[in-house]
Amino acid sequence: MHAIALYAMLVVCAAGAMLLIRRYDLARREPLWCMLLAVAVGAAFMYLAVLTQRGFIRDFSIAHATEPSRVQYALIAGLFEELYKFVATALVAFLIRSHFDELLDGLIYGSLVGLGTALQESVALLLDREHASFLPMTEPVRLMGHLVFGGLAGAGLGWFAMRRPAWRYILPFSLACAATLHTLWDVVAFASRDLAARSLSIPPSHTVGSVVLMLVGFVLYGMVLHLGFRDEGAQCHVP
Repeated sequence: MHAIALYAMLVVCAAGAMLLIRRYDLARREPLWCMLLAVAVGAAFMYLAVLTQRGFIRDFSIAHATEPSRVQYALIAGLFEELYKFVATALVAFLIRSHFDELLDGLIYGSLVGLGTALQESVALLLDREHASFLPMTEPVRLMGHLVFGGLAGAGLGWFAMRRPAWRYILPFSLACAATLHTLWDVVAFASRDLAARSLSIPPSHTVGSVVLMLVGFVLYGMVLHLGFRDEGAQCHVP
């Protein structure tokens, strides 16, 4: 039931994403090579994020003579991975500055960076014999989650690149939302994984929590998308 609920919400979010794109008509397409670059940079930075997390956890364990708790693990993953996605999106913006020319490019390229991080994580898990058997069930949810979190993490960079004063608020807000949602998601995911490893059933509260977090992430993603198009539309009508 847990997997069914997650997949059902995934379908709802995917359908909603298509409706958003249809509603706002993304006419100016990004070059394919720019999109592939963002995915590649995201994958590389995810690898770096994992190395950084391992080093931090090792130092934490030595300093406190104990491993981090489940919540601390989730917090470490949420903070480091979203910060690395933000930096990766900023690097992409620098490398393709002539194409990073719309308010929503931060959201778009951040999403592609998130897709790259998801692919890198999937490959790493696929090579891990312990977790490979669980990959098919969780893969779509992983891709959707990293894509949404990455889009939120990098969203403010579009406002920054276009010199909109609102970047001072949108950038930290969207990045904080990404890190918070990622952390909360991992808290629930780690708890569910521990239960599954002990062949115990996942309680309804975990399923509800996962579904709510996925829905909240999608709503925030849609809000930033709407805000960007509204702002661009207002600027286009300025004489």
